[in-house]
Amino acid sequence: MELSADEQVWLEEFQHALQENYPGLVEDLVVFDAQDSTLQLPDDTVNVVVRVNDKGNRRQLVNDISRLGYRLAVLSDALPLIWVYTSSEWKQRQQSNVFPLEESGESKWSTRP
Repeated sequence: MELSADEQVWLEEFQHALQENYPGLVEDLVVFDAQDSTLQLPDDTVNVVVRVNDKGNRRQLVNDISRLGYRLAVLSDALPLIWVYTSSEWKQRQQSNVFPLEESGESKWSTRP
């Protein structure tokens, strides 16, 4: 999966902002190819799943994390579609084989000391 320069910059800024604003809450950041999506999306869509632990307020995290990512995207040519799931929601989806996107995503998360 290849990201454009703008998409890569957006993704790095999003990851940095998540680490800064939600330390210890984000467990993974996975990027999926638009072509792998079961949804009918434009080819230049960057599909991102953010998996958070179950410690926070789920509704608030979904709203805040999505808003953060979309706000950063306004300043670039990236066109993200952001999905936020708790670890338990993600496990349920895996067990029932219900995914918004196919399983060919690539993790882009690394924790920095």
